[in-house]
Amino acid sequence: IGRIPTKVNVENGTIAIGDPITTSSTSGVGMKATKPGMIVGYALNAWNGPGQGTIEVFVKPVWHSGATIATDGTLSFFDDSFTFNKSGTADATTTKYDSRTLSFRGSAWDSASSTAVTRDISILNKVTDQDNYKLTFANNAGATLAALNQSGDLSIAGTLTTGGGFDFAEMFPAVPDLEAGDLVMADADPANKEGVKKSQAPYENGLLGVISTKPGFLAGNNKDGSEPVALAGRVPAKVNLEGGAINVGDPITSSSEAGVGMKAAQAGRVVGIALEPYTGAAGDNLITIFINPSWYNGPMPVGGATAGSGLTIEEKDIIDFKDSTLTNVNSIVSSSGNWAITADGYLTLQHVIAKEVNTEKLTVKVNDVPERSAGSGMIKAGYMGELVQNPNVHPDSLILITFEGNPGSSWWIGEKVDGQFMLTLAAPAPGDVKFSWWIVGVDGALEPKPASTGTQGSDPSDPAGTGEQTASGSSTPATAAAESASGTPETAAATSSASSTEPTYEAATVTAP
Repeated sequence: IGRIPTKVNVENGTIAIGDPITTSSTSGVGMKATKPGMIVGYALNAWNGPGQGTIEVFVKPVWHSGATIATDGTLSFFDDSFTFNKSGTADATTTKYDSRTLSFRGSAWDSASSTAVTRDISILNKVTDQDNYKLTFANNAGATLAALNQSGDLSIAGTLTTGGGFDFAEMFPAVPDLEAGDLVMADADPANKEGVKKSQAPYENGLLGVISTKPGFLAGNNKDGSEPVALAGRVPAKVNLEGGAINVGDPITSSSEAGVGMKAAQAGRVVGIALEPYTGAAGDNLITIFINPSWYNGPMPVGGATAGSGLTIEEKDIIDFKDSTLTNVNSIVSSSGNWAITADGYLTLQHVIAKEVNTEKLTVKVNDVPERSAGSGMIKAGYMGELVQNPNVHPDSLILITFEGNPGSSWWIGEKVDGQFMLTLAAPAPGDVKFSWWIVGVDGALEPKPASTGTQGSDPSDPAGTGEQTASGSSTPATAAAESASGTPETAAATSSASSTEPTYEAATVTAP
């Protein structure tokens, strides 16, 4: 301790009276101390160099902060970068250590214990593993309040509150002439890809939002040429009286003035709902609106009256009726002409898909086209079948046959392939026999049911028949021949009374082929 001549140099700058002196890179020679560390004392003389010299130093070996922590007499300053070091070095046994903690300590009075208690909010780097770590804010109990991880993900445990604006905005590429309050729409110019521009006409279909004045929340990259577009919340917006005076609650859409909104008086795209009235009084033309870009269905009918204007929409627009009822419609016709609902109750369609159809009357329309689903044919006298060609026929089709005369024997569908089916008789027709057919398409497979234990039907592979009733419900060849030969109603009546399961036929004159 005391004053002593000491060797110094200007390695760390010229030395002024009062500067702390520490060791230099030259053995046994001191220099001015500018970093935290041990010093030997304080200079009592200045040294401007050049090179090495000797000055009086007041010797007082202590730890000194150098120029890292400074003061202006009122406040202290950190004049260097600081690192809160790791609390340990990881190894194979202990694979992670958190950083040292910076705590902001406060004091509160605990009335229950009549003592002062400390309350800390701490900041530290919490390490999970080599790839996952986060800057963590913790409360006095060590619980995480907020964290920012190594990937930039921010999470908070409570509620995020902003004291600025009230809207949520996203940065969009924008044309240069935009300013706060402008209504903006999607810009189709490829040079402004995914960007916005001022609205250009009333009821712009591409309305997106309003240029935010001061967003409460802002998403996206703040690149040159980008503007914050408010997409939700409250925001000031430019308006005029083109659509009439604006009242609180009125829908706001674009007007014919670029970037300026108006009251929506018909169905169309709107940007939000007015939260303030506007009558064009002196002052600016900004009012606060609640941003809600959506489709407006137009004014509601008042007192059962019809809305004053018709509904006009653009091509390919979508109309959302919001679970409302569409009434007093005269007719609806599709643009393609493939379907229509007429005022007299006719529904015309190309195809119908339904789980159930309930009707009092069914009419099959027969057109003179190859694709008709119903028609008639004739088995000529002496023939044993007729081939019906129709593109609706498929192996899984259901074919319904009705005879308009006595076929004289059992019958069946002898062939059914794509495009045609063969109606086959067990014996030659006794005369020209007209029949009708109906082809029903089947979606799926018709599974046959187990054979009945009742009266056995005739086997189509046995053209001679067995004398029993056939599965198709027509008479057997023997019965038909007997009925045709008798030519009397009494014979038919006797045949009918003999078995209630056999059908009766009116007597007919048979001409041999």
